Parts: sequence; C-alpha cells; structure tokens
Amino acid sequence: MYNISNRMYMASRPYDGALIVLTGITQWDNAGGSWTSKKFYQKRAAIVTLLGRRRMEMEMEMIEDTVVPTNSGRSFIVRQGKVIRILAESVVDLVTFNLDNLQERFDQARTKANQDKIFVSVNDILFSKLNNPMMTILEDTYKGKHDLQYGMCSKWRYDQLWEKRNTGEWKNFFMKLEVQKREDLPDHGCLENLIDSLREYGISGEDIPSPFNMFQNMRVDGTTGKLTWWVDPCRPEPGRPAQMTLRADMNCLVAISACPEMGKGKSVRVQILI
Repeated sequence: MYNISNRMYMASRPYDGALIVLTGITQWDNAGGSWTSKKFYQKRAAIVTLLGRRRMEMEMEMIEDTVVPTNSGRSFIVRQGKVIRILAESVVDLVTFNLDNLQERFDQARTKANQDKIFVSVNDILFSKLNNPMMTILEDTYKGKHDLQYGMCSKWRYDQLWEKRNTGEWKNFFMKLEVQKREDLPDHGCLENLIDSLREYGISGEDIPSPFNMFQNMRVDGTTGKLTWWVDPCRPEPGRPAQMTLRADMNCLVAISACPEMGKGKSVRVQILI
C-alpha cells in the first residue's frame, strides 16, 4: 500500500508503462517480485500517479471536457482537491484566483521566490501573492520550459510590434511570418481574452495578474537576463498535444487564454476531473 496525493491505493505491482513522478517512492523489484526500500528519482515526469495516467482516469470522474478556440478565453471553477488538465500544441496563458476571496490571486514572483527557481514543473506549486499554495502541478509532458517572466500579449502589444516592423530583428521576423499589414497580426490577445472570461466575476483587466505561460519556452541569458522566444524547437508534434495536470489546493477560479501566438496559436482542450 502506498499514499499519493492523500489517496490510498493497493497494488501487487506497478501498472505497465507507468512512470514515477514523485521522489523517494519504493521501487518494484522484478527479481524479488516485491517492493524494495531502494529510492529512485525520475527527472522528467509524464504522469501523475505510480499506476500511470490510465489508473488516475479510472479513479477520477471527468465532469467537463471543453475546447477553447484559438485566441479566446474561458474560466473554470476547480474546487479544492479537484484536477484541471490542459492539452495544447501552442501557448496557454493561465491565471487563478481564490474563489472564496477574489482579491487573492496567482503571483509570478512568489511562485519563483518561494521555490528558488524560475522554471516550474511536476510537484511545484503556483503561489498567490499572499504566499498561499493555489495549485500543484501533477503532470507535465511538455519537453520545454514554461514561462514565468513574460506578461501576456494584447492588442497594445501587437500595435507596438507593428510599429517596430522595419527595425532590427523585427524586420526579418515579420518577413518570415509574411506579415505585410497590421491586419495580418491578431487584433487582440490574451489580456482581452482573460478580461472577457472573467467579466462575469467582476474582475477587471487591472486586477488580472501576470500569467503562468504554459508551453511557452523561453531562453534566459544568465549574464544579461535577455529573454528570447524559443517556442518552436519545443512545440509538440501536430496531433500530439502536450499536457499539464494541476490539482487545486484551494477553491480556485481558473481562467485560460488560447494564445494567438502571432498566428501560430491553436485551440486548447480543458478537462476538469473530480
């Protein structure tokens, strides 16, 4: 018997094909046919439980399965202890609020400072500005790093990029994307999407925090601090979306935006499990 995420399971041996996501768990000894005390560590996790994602899905009930169209947003209520899974082939901006106190919201800075890192993945926590754990990452199949440096795109941002179209590196960037007029760029972005998705809760744009930019791989220069967009090398194969699963550590109002990503954005699938 072993305990994962405060739930008890019985098993005679690991589920076929399962990967271990938590450190310090006893390992199955094929030779002896029993659990050993040997500790091992999995550097890259793909599923949430010892028995694998298929076992997790057997234990949990899916109550919502939604597709969020490209360059649009949607909000979801995820109660404490419940799970949200996000499947995408392009960038997703995520913010979360304490459902019982909407003034408490996700904070990029506390998430980084409280864990002494700028990249988060399995077993890491999304913290609020009040330093309370909001969500824990249970599963992460993305081969890149998720971003906690950038804010979110917006109409203003795309207007500014258009003004830079003939300068420096942007000139080649626009040529590569075959952008010839302002209308070739998105007419709005993630900020507007999140505003729309949170309007019914009385949350204004000024109160939306900088997001957790999922599936947005950035290069960070350790000397200069320069950020470089490096999403394409880590982009999931078409038809095989990356996915992240998070558990709510409090009652959460979660809002996501399917980022337009300069015309490369795709729809996003969101599942809620209980």
